[in-house]
Amino acid sequence: MTVICPQCGSARIKQAHTARNIATSIGIAGGVTAGFNGALTGATVGRTVGMIAGPPGMAIGTLSGAIIGALVGATALGTAGANIGNKIDQEVLNSCTCQDCQYCFNPHHPI
Repeated sequence: MTVICPQCGSARIKQAHTARNIATSIGIAGGVTAGFNGALTGATVGRTVGMIAGPPGMAIGTLSGAIIGALVGATALGTAGANIGNKIDQEVLNSCTCQDCQYCFNPHHPI
């Protein structure tokens, strides 16, 4: 969808995505934190499964379980943060700036 400036009619529009960037960062940070708990659980499960292969298997299982737990948490909450940020950008913020006349506007809400 091409966004047109409501003031001058230009199609040279820059979208900021401010809320999406902030919410994604917060979501990733929260996801890593929450993923830490998942990492502990994953490490425990990985260690238990790795016992079959002895001490090296326990070490590898613990490490891989912890990494997978942290990545799953960061991905899930980072995606949720991006979706929330997109909604804020669309509904609340003036997320577009015309590159010709410098007018700031929200493309989803007509003047």
